[in-house]
Amino acid sequence: MKLLDLANGQRAFFFLTNVLPNIDHPMVQVSRGDIVFSGFQVFHSIYQTILAFERSKNISKKFKIELLLRLSGQNQINKAIELLNPEKSDFYLVFGLLDKDLELPKLKELEPMPNEKALIEVYGTKNPRLIISKISCVSVR
Repeated sequence: MKLLDLANGQRAFFFLTNVLPNIDHPMVQVSRGDIVFSGFQVFHSIYQTILAFERSKNISKKFKIELLLRLSGQNQINKAIELLNPEKSDFYLVFGLLDKDLELPKLKELEPMPNEKALIEVYGTKNPRLIISKISCVSVR
């Protein structure tokens, strides 16, 4: 993941990729950044979203909404939007799923900075393994 300092003094983590299958148009999604503990967590959420559509297990018809559901570990769209509201954090997580021909910008590398209270608010735990399991089990419940 990359970090960008925004003009207004806020910061944003960027997860940018142009190598994911089945994305036929560019997409950008913004979420709160204080719930991210690893790049794997973000990638796994995207992967689970792709699998949901491939297996017809998606809850939403829109990829970007399904991605929020997966990242939050929720089955309810309103709950996912409420929990992942970017205004709840001092910094953002920006997903950029881009065209394959687009060159990715160079941003500086930075480790995620999860907030324990935010992790517990969103996932009910701060344990990374339980959070990944919750992301994997969204459509099973």
